[in-house]
Amino acid sequence: MAWRAQVKELVTRALLPSGAEGLVNVGKTKSYEASQILCWPDVMYTSEKDPCLQVDVFVPGEAVVPFPRSPTPVLLMLHGGGFKLGSRKLPSIVKFSEMCAETHGITVMSAGYRMGASVSLQEQIADVTKAVCWVRANAASFGGDPDQVFVAGHSAGAFLAMHAGLAFRDGGVRGIIGVSGIYDLENLSSMVPRVGPAYVSRVVGTDAPASRFALANSSRLAAYKERMLLLMPQNELPLLKGDAFAIFNSPRRAKCTLEEIRDCNHWSIITQPATAALTAAFVRNELHAPRKSRR
Repeated sequence: MAWRAQVKELVTRALLPSGAEGLVNVGKTKSYEASQILCWPDVMYTSEKDPCLQVDVFVPGEAVVPFPRSPTPVLLMLHGGGFKLGSRKLPSIVKFSEMCAETHGITVMSAGYRMGASVSLQEQIADVTKAVCWVRANAASFGGDPDQVFVAGHSAGAFLAMHAGLAFRDGGVRGIIGVSGIYDLENLSSMVPRVGPAYVSRVVGTDAPASRFALANSSRLAAYKERMLLLMPQNELPLLKGDAFAIFNSPRRAKCTLEEIRDCNHWSIITQPATAALTAAFVRNELHAPRKSRR
């Protein structure tokens, strides 16, 4: 089909991260005949040959955004898994990515990051920050707009999305979406006394206190000028509900919207059509909002 050839042509241009010539592998193209999505799996976003440091790219087809077309907004999606498990290949993450691309015309780049006992939280934040930089540099190669990049994450991925997104205060990240997120590890440690401290110690590592990563009172939260969207399931875990409200009610927060998704829980929220729809609506609203009106 004509749209496949046109999208394929987009990815024949410069896909290489800076200094990584010859290392990018776009893998086999997966065609979604019925839904008209094109997916390029396993695109490396660093020069390191680590399968975790890759993105799967979902490009909306012609039935969603007809050709010729303007560059589409881009969503960098981060999976959850408690910082030590999970994958961008999880069926729930793939479904969310497909919904955003097929139904809402957003180019989705679903990224992995290093995990395991030897990987610290600081290293994971660094991985995700590199992914944001790569998306900004390469969005146009997939028909995306590098000036319309948003970052989203589910559960632990929401935590990483917040920390990575807050690092871009120049408008490089147009908005942050947290889906049933963990936002305060210190709170987790104190509220689950039997296992929390040991778990948080493994996540954070030995070189930084958990309080360093608390977001609600973070000066970086106050400095971030773009908007945030927090999505929370109706049957949310009490600890995570408290985290979301702490961000929403923080005097330091950026402009923030909090939405509840009905009839779902922490695990099923990411597969709900309403989650993709609210994410897409947030993206569209931010792209049309006058930037001079933001604080």
